[in-house]
Amino acid sequence: MSGTDWSQAREVDDERPLVPTEWEVARVRASARGLLLPAVLFVALCGLVPFALGFVDRPWQAWVLLGSAVVVAVFGCVMPYLMWLSRSYTITSRRVIVKHGVFVRTRREMFHSRGYTVTLRRGPIQSMTRSGTVTLSNGIDAPLALDDVAGAGRVADALTELVERSQSARPRTDATRVLG
Repeated sequence: MSGTDWSQAREVDDERPLVPTEWEVARVRASARGLLLPAVLFVALCGLVPFALGFVDRPWQAWVLLGSAVVVAVFGCVMPYLMWLSRSYTITSRRVIVKHGVFVRTRREMFHSRGYTVTLRRGPIQSMTRSGTVTLSNGIDAPLALDDVAGAGRVADALTELVERSQSARPRTDATRVLG
């Protein structure tokens, strides 16, 4: 054995920073605007199902009505909420972490020290609600998209500032000194 002490090892999804100098700048989610229709659907189901049960003559019709209402509630209300809840964006002083997935969790990171461009895209409704999609691209890896982020302008400005700080903190090597 190599004698390595693994007692201090931790899980990959552990929220503690990997280095003591890393701190969390922001933790954001997608805009909750996407939950408006599921909420309206839920309220409509709560009102329409008891109303419709008053017109049902046979017990099997009531069970069919209740069963279909449960299916609509699960796929129209609960699943969109779980999908919204399962996607999170964490911005630290060293990296951007994107986690998503309801049943299969996916985690993707992009370090500020690698350098990337920050692109902000907004539609008309996103402009009114101050949300938008922030895309990070370093030219090598696939772009990392923070979809429909609330406060997208502030997030994009913070990411730009973090990349600039990371790039200015890196030691630069002089090519003439290295080559000759």
